[in-house]
Amino acid sequence: MFTTSVDKKTLGETNGLLISGASLKDTAELTGLSYAKVSYLRKKLVKAGALQPLYKTTRKTRTTRKVRTQTTNPIVNNRVGNQPSSNFDGIKLVINGTELNIRNAKSVDVSTGLVDIKY
Repeated sequence: MFTTSVDKKTLGETNGLLISGASLKDTAELTGLSYAKVSYLRKKLVKAGALQPLYKTTRKTRTTRKVRTQTTNPIVNNRVGNQPSSNFDGIKLVINGTELNIRNAKSVDVSTGLVDIKY
C-alpha cells in the first residue's frame, strides 16, 4: 500500500466530491490526482464509515453440525426404563450406503466431506 502525499486543500476537495456522489473518474479529473489515489481515498472513507462500498461483498460461512452421543450406562437405562433394542451400544451412521458403527465417542462432527470423531 502506498501513502497519500496530498495537501489538505486537495484532500478536502476530493473528500467533498466523493461524499457528494461524484464518480472516481470525474473526481480524478477535477482534482488532478490519479485514479488510483482517488480510489485509495474513497476506500479510506468507506472504512471510516462516511461512504457505502461500491460493490456488495459476501462472506461464505462454514457450517458444521454437531451430533452428541448419549452414554449407555445400564444403571441409568434401567432406572429410566429404556431397554436397549440390540447388543450395539453407540451410533450407527450411514454415509453413501456405507454403515459406520461408532461406540464410546464423546462427540461426532459431520460436515460436507468430513466426519470428525472425538473420544
